Amino acid sequence: MVQKGNQTYENCRKRIIDIAQRQLKTSTILNPNDTFLSQGIHSILFVKILIDVENEFGFKIDGDELLLNAFYCLDDIVSYVFGRINYDVTHE
Repeated sequence: MVQKGNQTYENCRKRIIDIAQRQLKTSTILNPNDTFLSQGIHSILFVKILIDVENEFGFKIDGDELLLNAFYCLDDIVSYVFGRINYDVTHE
């Protein structure tokens, strides 16, 4: 579901947490501030989550930004995506 423009930070966060929960195959509520490692998100799951985020939000993440050490927790992804959505909308 690609949706740009009318996004709140919390809506963006919820969508990304939902993606992570699907990839982890869990219904446990994830804390977006916990590290990936503490939530069982390893490098392969990290990449799968980012691919799903790209599909969900309708943009590609630059390969230089696809580094596990650039993102430590889900909120880092949320901040990146929220900033990217707002930048893309204002610069279309």
